[in-house]
Amino acid sequence: MTKSGTINDLQLPEHVRPSSYTLQLKVDVEKQIYDGSVLIKIFIYEDCDFIVLNSSNLEVQGARLGNKPISWSVDREFLRFDSKFTKNELVELSIEFAGKFNDHIAGLYQSSYTIEEENEEKTRYVAATHFEPIDCRTVFPCFDQPDMRAEFEIILIVKSELTALSNMEVEKEIALENGFKQVVFKRSPPMPTYLVGLLIGQFDYVESKLSRIPIRVWSDPGKINKALYALELAEAALEFYEKQFKINYPLPKLDFVAIPDFPKLGMENFGLIFFKEETILVDRDTTSTNNKYEVAATIFHEVSHQWFGNLVTLKFWDSLWLKEGFADWMSWYAIDSLYPEWKPFQNYLVYDLQNSLTADALSTTHSVEMPIASLEDIKQGYDSISYAKGCSLIVMVAKWLGVDIFMEGVVKYLSTFSWKATTASDLWSCLYDVSGIDVGSAMEVWIKQAGFPKVTVEELDDNKIKISQRRFISNPTVTEYDDYLFPIFVNIRTTKEPSYQILLKSKEEIFELELEDDFFKVNSDQVGFYRTAYSEERWTKLGLAGVQGKLSVEDRIGLLADCAKLAESGYISTICFFELLKQWSCEKDAYVWDEAINDLFDIQDVFIFDNGNIFEGINQFMRNLIGNHIQASLEISQKDSYELNNFKKTIFSAGYSNGDPLVIKYCREKFASFTHDGNTVNADQRGVIFKCVAKYGGQEEYERLMEIYEEADDDDIADDALVSLGRFPKPDILQNFLQFVLDSLNEQDVLFALSALKNHSTGITTLWRFLRNDWESIAEKLGYGSETHIKVVNACLLRLATRDQKDEIESFFADKGEVFEKTVRSALERIDLKVQWVERDGSKLREWFKTNLHYSDGIVSKVEGLSIDK
Repeated sequence: MTKSGTINDLQLPEHVRPSSYTLQLKVDVEKQIYDGSVLIKIFIYEDCDFIVLNSSNLEVQGARLGNKPISWSVDREFLRFDSKFTKNELVELSIEFAGKFNDHIAGLYQSSYTIEEENEEKTRYVAATHFEPIDCRTVFPCFDQPDMRAEFEIILIVKSELTALSNMEVEKEIALENGFKQVVFKRSPPMPTYLVGLLIGQFDYVESKLSRIPIRVWSDPGKINKALYALELAEAALEFYEKQFKINYPLPKLDFVAIPDFPKLGMENFGLIFFKEETILVDRDTTSTNNKYEVAATIFHEVSHQWFGNLVTLKFWDSLWLKEGFADWMSWYAIDSLYPEWKPFQNYLVYDLQNSLTADALSTTHSVEMPIASLEDIKQGYDSISYAKGCSLIVMVAKWLGVDIFMEGVVKYLSTFSWKATTASDLWSCLYDVSGIDVGSAMEVWIKQAGFPKVTVEELDDNKIKISQRRFISNPTVTEYDDYLFPIFVNIRTTKEPSYQILLKSKEEIFELELEDDFFKVNSDQVGFYRTAYSEERWTKLGLAGVQGKLSVEDRIGLLADCAKLAESGYISTICFFELLKQWSCEKDAYVWDEAINDLFDIQDVFIFDNGNIFEGINQFMRNLIGNHIQASLEISQKDSYELNNFKKTIFSAGYSNGDPLVIKYCREKFASFTHDGNTVNADQRGVIFKCVAKYGGQEEYERLMEIYEEADDDDIADDALVSLGRFPKPDILQNFLQFVLDSLNEQDVLFALSALKNHSTGITTLWRFLRNDWESIAEKLGYGSETHIKVVNACLLRLATRDQKDEIESFFADKGEVFEKTVRSALERIDLKVQWVERDGSKLREWFKTNLHYSDGIVSKVEGLSIDK
């Protein structure tokens, strides 16, 4: 927007900027209303005749410029004040306003919990905020942009019995009349509006006695005994990052708050980090090892933001990937340093990396530095591209430079740009200063260009190989991206050390390798963000190399993933993947098995509605592959190492999914013991046991699992029960469950509850019917076009796979608005790919199963009640 022009929907003009806010809110938590005033000191950088700031759904009651009243105009989500302003002037703008709580989990909203008092359950209400990215403007008028930092002095007027928290420590509390108090917080350092945090309610806390500053974990009083694990992790995270970044955490305290209703796993409000309750409140004795890891990953992610994101902030939301990708990388780097037995990098390879590669292979993807043309674009940027691909690019840079040099550059970046807003080019500049390597010229291509390459390896004579690149698109018939070129960090593993490291800048190059034998593997340790394609003969040799111990765990994960996805896209035959995997029945690493089983599930998804029984053929293939490990997987012991425990969990879960009779019998017995005799169930097996009972159960089992969910005192047990309720194969049971989800669950739990239905054919079709038949009720519950609404729509479309379903999607969403356009286009593209895959490889797979498994069409398992769905 020009100094006298029309208002730009996206960014405020830069000729004025806030210096400080004094914000006062009088909040009635139960009535969900508040009155407020804000005094903003504004610096004028150029002569101008207006000030404009963000305001949405607020009742503005008055305004003053200095001591004089000033009129205002409202334009969409903006307040405009017209007057003459002089360069270098510091003006004070005061605004009186009133507002209502948000009906959804955004802005300022109400949450609640129940507590037993005098043998009676009572509801206690909580007021909490979630401002990222652009919801601060719904609570008070402000300059709601990440680059417009200002100091905050916050004053909350609340009922005397309530605790009030904000970013800074309390400076003083003043008793007022009528049972209220005024809570005045110390002035904050400069920070953007999206990092402001407010909490009002009755909470207890546990506090660290080891840290140099107060670290507290807050929760409702009935769950505070589950906060100690999070407190230990918080202490470890703060200490680790202060050493790594060589900058002390800059605020006088750090609070972690478990909120009953929260839209994300965590939010890094400066000094006041918010979490969903189940994200950080766990009972060590009843939670799974996997959940302990997830708690750690979330806490380390959010604490790293206190430096990378808060101390140094992104300039605008198109650079969201920079703070989120780095925080993901930093969390697993920290965990790998402190808790190496958890193998966070392997976890990243199987889940984060593969999810982002899959999403980025669709034509509907976007560049990491995301083009933003609307406010909706800002909200939709919180996806696997911004987070997981962003993290993958950081992985690539750190490997390229070496982690020590990379961290040296990060330290320089944080110290140079403290209390400022940056773009990726500022980070590249600091990395160049410490390494002398021009990272920026290569990485700017990666962040501004969507997608990633397929690297094809062609073997020539005399140990020479030709490496060529083409953008990888899941649909290989698409040729419009053939001119894309990526600077690719190629490292090649051979039996010689060190590995070859090459920067491929052209479409193709020829390289000569010094080989002591016939072994090499491109993209060693799976550091590069690309897929690698070999000849059929080389795939066979690499499969053998995996058995011979020549491939690292990371290499074995990457080899399976690349082979499966190349098959999915038609670059190689799907049979190549099965031939590769069948050699690895003696594999001992849990993450390699996770990748293998995930890939098999992805192939099953394609054939889930196919009548040729390929689905059950894959189940039989899995049973043969893991059969020798099943008995051991039933016997989890506290003496098991983390690695062995993880291996057993993976095999046990796979056994349930493919209908292994031993696993089904074991799960039924353990469930009966749990429900009838009150015996405990191992936390690492409980989720699978519940799902298995549901998958092969009926109305009686449904009622038992619902009872467990509703009566469980432990959130982990309740979550395991809830997610199992979508596994029942009978449509009438699923319909009852979906009505329960709509009527009884909190907004934040809907997506989690629906996720189980995506894993079997009856659930997929029932979920799709539910979305259409209850469209208005779902939209009302979640907020039309909200982030959660979009994710629920995606979940309902994710596993659809037939042409008829594609036609139904196109018809239904024809009049539903642009907000779902990207989600729908991705769903349609996925269906096209699945249809092509079935037509291309279906008959070949059927013949392969007959030959290799002694398998015939129409096979029926003898296990009672066995479903053929995973």
